[in-house]
Amino acid sequence: MGTGRAEMPNEILKEQSYLGLRKLLEQWEDPAAVQIITDLETKAAAGELTFAFCGHFSAGKSSMINQLCGKQVLPSGPVPTSANIVSIRSGSPRVLLYPHALETGVQPSPWETTPEQLQDFCRKGGEYAAISVWEDVPLLGSHGVLMDTPGVDSTDNGHQAATHSALHLADVVFYVMDYNHVQSENNLAFAKALSEWGKPLYLIINQIDKHREQEITIELYRRQLESAFGQWGIHPAGILFTSLKVQEHPLNQWEHLLSLIDSLLKQREELLQYSLSRSLYHTADAALGAYREEEQREERERLLEEAGGEGPDSVEQELQKCAEERVRLDGLGRRRA
Repeated sequence: MGTGRAEMPNEILKEQSYLGLRKLLEQWEDPAAVQIITDLETKAAAGELTFAFCGHFSAGKSSMINQLCGKQVLPSGPVPTSANIVSIRSGSPRVLLYPHALETGVQPSPWETTPEQLQDFCRKGGEYAAISVWEDVPLLGSHGVLMDTPGVDSTDNGHQAATHSALHLADVVFYVMDYNHVQSENNLAFAKALSEWGKPLYLIINQIDKHREQEITIELYRRQLESAFGQWGIHPAGILFTSLKVQEHPLNQWEHLLSLIDSLLKQREELLQYSLSRSLYHTADAALGAYREEEQREERERLLEEAGGEGPDSVEQELQKCAEERVRLDGLGRRRA
């Protein structure tokens, strides 16, 4: 990275267009951030509201998306099947696979396959950057998108990386958790990371049929959840209880989830603009942090070189001597005055 980059104004997101921010990030040599800006431009043009579903693969995330679709669109089972981002839209059935960008930065064209082959491709997710699926899903209308993300508890680092990389495209986040593992540190830490994007975050406690009222009342259970998440600084837009196995369970809020998605879609334009602004801010803020860190690294390397290639301890000693000399000279100046 060069050292001749311009500083980023505090009001950049208000004063600069996507193009202006893109140019600045290109100047800072941050290709990942530039790609995010490209994604956001495409997203803004499409005008789609994206509901991202995150969580443990064992929490029933993919099964929940299938039930929202009214049919099995995603493979589901006891193993993590979605190793990448899968986006579902309503339309004539088809599947597009998006390969990873080439080392040159060129993005290869997607290629089409059939919904019947989707399960195999989801299991080989590492070979693709993303998968887009179209099926007849009345819930989504013409501007809704359901996004399935990799299981966050996977030992495959690529799963978590893929999940994080998709958050800039999410407008509303549903974090799905198993009833028995809600307060695990992994859940709390990931929910905290999600909340830092500033997007509406809903916590879905799935498998509520495991609840035993004689062991703990649902009111106390909810208060404990709110307290645990509150201690982590997580304040969700809502908490929902669901059961995919026992639809008639008295605590099942499945119909409420359907109504919520419908209500959010009616606020699509407002939510989309807010989400885009949050993604732009988060991207710019992260890029600025990386830029400043790189500037500090380059400054340390310069000092090390000026010190004749000696170790960092020697550089620190020289800096300390300079500071002491400055204090001494300041003292002399005051005495003469």
